[in-house]
Amino acid sequence: MVMPIWGYVAAGSLLAGGIGGWVVRDWKADADMAKVQAELQEARDKQREKADAAAGDNEISRAAVDRQNYATNTVIRETFREIPVPMECAAPSPVSNSLRAAARATNDAVAGLTPPALPADPVAP
Repeated sequence: MVMPIWGYVAAGSLLAGGIGGWVVRDWKADADMAKVQAELQEARDKQREKADAAAGDNEISRAAVDRQNYATNTVIRETFREIPVPMECAAPSPVSNSLRAAARATNDAVAGLTPPALPADPVAP
């Protein structure tokens, strides 16, 4: 009768050791996961800092370009404000008529009007 008691004690000890090992392994896995998550958060923060720095540099650069464009536009506006255009530079009448017709057709299309039909070609076969 003594034998079965030692068998039960051994089986219980084995079972307790297995459960204990499983719990300790679970704790280690949780600690490893927390370590990996902390490393990922640190890497994410570094990337965010890089992106923020790049965005700041972009805003500074864009502001400088905007100032330069404003200065350039101002110079152009002031320089060429009162320069008369000679009559020789005017577009020929057919070109002006074509541009006016295109503008009229565009305005009609925007207004939802139907465009006029194309004129019949008098030289068509």
